[in-house]
Amino acid sequence: MKLKPRTNRVLIRPDVPVTETKSGLSIVEHRKPEQLGTVIGLGSEIRDLAIGDHVLFSWQSGQDIQMDDDGTRVIVMLEQDVLAIIGQGVEIEANDPILA
Repeated sequence: MKLKPRTNRVLIRPDVPVTETKSGLSIVEHRKPEQLGTVIGLGSEIRDLAIGDHVLFSWQSGQDIQMDDDGTRVIVMLEQDVLAIIGQGVEIEANDPILA
């Protein structure tokens, strides 16, 4: 299946965190309060994002779509629902006194 987001929408491939148990069993976490993903498609009116940007978005945003039968999952959401672009902007340190 091919998808092209319209106007002010973006297509994101979510990162799915995998936790491995001591016995080697992989457990996939489906939902968290916040999500990370990679932009894989842009609508015609998108100006602040680019294909390949790693982004943070709310778990409540967008519409989940299951592509084909292979289980690939993508999310179509409004550009304004992207909370941040990872790797750009302000550097945040874990031991920053402002965050304490």
